[in-house]
Amino acid sequence: MQDLEPEGCGFTLQNRGSGFVLEKGHPNVLKGNKRPYHTIIPALATRGDELFLSYGVMGGFMQVGIMLIASQPQGHVQVLLNILRGFTAQAALDAPRFCISAGVPDAESKSTGAAGDVNSEVYFEDGISEETVAKLKDMGHDARIVRGFQRGMMGRGQVIQKLNDPSGRFVWAAGSDPRADGHAAAQI
Repeated sequence: MQDLEPEGCGFTLQNRGSGFVLEKGHPNVLKGNKRPYHTIIPALATRGDELFLSYGVMGGFMQVGIMLIASQPQGHVQVLLNILRGFTAQAALDAPRFCISAGVPDAESKSTGAAGDVNSEVYFEDGISEETVAKLKDMGHDARIVRGFQRGMMGRGQVIQKLNDPSGRFVWAAGSDPRADGHAAAQI
């Protein structure tokens, strides 16, 4: 198998390097012993002093990437709130999500803001009531429904949860996002 390492250069080709800046003096300037700006942000949640959840939602517009507004925590918060509402690890990931996109500056503002303001669309997955989306549109929001392949913008996540079964024994529960190709499996 051949890797993607330019001969004699000492690094591999990958797109995370695009997070570096070539401007001297910039905090994220490309130089030795530096790591690129990275948007993979796993999360841990505790109850008191005890770990009860390890999870992450990455990819799509749920990540900061090159967008103007930090949006990745949206996926994390939605999954966490689902768990806190009593969803199983898998159900928390299966639930439809929404994404307030970072948008891009637009020369023609569609709101009362000035031209050049950031436009923020709100995307909803299939499964969120079309009535809810219609009400948001009536209120002036740029609300849109995404289906099928477009759901990839909602990111992909995995959850590992520490639980006590009905007898009080400690068990692990896990879930893997249906928007991706992973799965959760028990090790016995």
